Amino acid sequence: MRKVIAVFTAISFLLLPVTANAAAPKAGAKCTKLNQSQSVDGSKFTCVKSGTKLVWKKTVVAATQSKPAFEFRSVCDFDPESPTEWYRTELFLSFITCTSFYKYVPYLLPDTKPADAITPTNELGNIEECKIQQPSGQFYPWRGFAKDSQMQNYYSIYASPRPKMIIQVIPVTWADLPYSGAPQKDYGHYFKFFEEWIKNSADNGADIQIRVPEKYYSLPKNLDSYKDIEKHGQPTPDRKVFWSDSVAATDPYINFSGTTLGILVVPPTTPIAKFGGNPDGSGNSSEGYIPHILSVPPINLEVSHPNSQLSTPHMWMHEMSHAGLDIGDYYNSGIWGSVGSGQLDQLGWDKYIEGFMNDAQIRCAPANRTTTHWIVPSAAKGPYQKLVVVPLSQSKVLVVESMRSAGYNYKLPKNNQGALVYTVDVSKTAHGEGTDVYRPDNRPFEPRDGRKIDAPLKKGESITVLGVKISVINSGTFGDVIKVEKQ
Repeated sequence: MRKVIAVFTAISFLLLPVTANAAAPKAGAKCTKLNQSQSVDGSKFTCVKSGTKLVWKKTVVAATQSKPAFEFRSVCDFDPESPTEWYRTELFLSFITCTSFYKYVPYLLPDTKPADAITPTNELGNIEECKIQQPSGQFYPWRGFAKDSQMQNYYSIYASPRPKMIIQVIPVTWADLPYSGAPQKDYGHYFKFFEEWIKNSADNGADIQIRVPEKYYSLPKNLDSYKDIEKHGQPTPDRKVFWSDSVAATDPYINFSGTTLGILVVPPTTPIAKFGGNPDGSGNSSEGYIPHILSVPPINLEVSHPNSQLSTPHMWMHEMSHAGLDIGDYYNSGIWGSVGSGQLDQLGWDKYIEGFMNDAQIRCAPANRTTTHWIVPSAAKGPYQKLVVVPLSQSKVLVVESMRSAGYNYKLPKNNQGALVYTVDVSKTAHGEGTDVYRPDNRPFEPRDGRKIDAPLKKGESITVLGVKISVINSGTFGDVIKVEKQ
């Protein structure tokens, strides 16, 4: 009887399923039953017929999302999914300032297009009417297009940022604080961010070089010998001495040929209270004149100081806009734009005058008749039509731009997406004046941490600015359909 039980038990084990111990299927290996399937480590294997044979075919199973995508409530929120190279920087600076953006989030346009009747391009205004002219001899603030020879020459030298750039890094250290580190290791993620911003912003192609020396070069004087470099401020004669010494100390080792913008960096061991960021540098090298140099504070993630506020990549970009073609600060744009007190990416108009967009991407809408326009979100990379521009006078235009939570505006709260309406006036030269964002009067309140963040118009909303009514008649992932009419 014991022998019978033993035999029965052995047979029973043979009849048990053997899936767990069977060899995992491999793509192209032989299988035995058509359409049989098996999942292994996130991949699905299906038995298919290939010629006269049955073989395993592998397909990757899309991972299910275990939690909802992170949604920002403020453009100043810390990003828990910040890139690895930026995570510690963003976390530290989030306790000091609005951390703004640290990455690029692509915006994918849908295949569907709005069904609304759009005014044909040949029925729009002449694009030259929308390209308001930068007044001759007015070099600050720069908000328009260079049309006479004097301003065109100035633009060709000073325009920065722009799609085609040579950025020369100028690493300097101090006689009393020798440093043997490498600028690429210390600041490489900033240089990479700059390069990617240029490429992602240039809808019609970019050509950017960032030249980084292998070492820091010592200045002839001690740190405390230089005046007016410890904080951000207006240009002074003493700071010119610093710029001159910096170029002289690095000129024997750096070829400055073709430099569009110089970025001066110092060792992270430099006391942050003793070196701030300033955009007013220039100098003469053996290869020629360097029209503008931007200095940035040392990257210090241990000591909190007001200079730390200039350590975000957003503020590097902000100061770059001053170092080159100075488009000035905006005090009437709220949170919008990367200059003034803004915390988001550059406004579309700024990118237009800098060359990141071309005329074909602009819909020039006459102010005296009704027209309808489809504009795609400005975060979508590519040669799409992105701005509606209405000429109000020879010096002033009204601009409509489609804003979505993507690109470098990925922290824009979703309920603040829509069509942003603003004006640009080149005749206003007072500091902080000239660019105004308009917010509908019916908004219930204005968030403290996001001035004018709720300005964008949603579907069915409208606003009248200086006799021109702007209405959003359709809205979606495709962008916004805008109606322009005279009131």
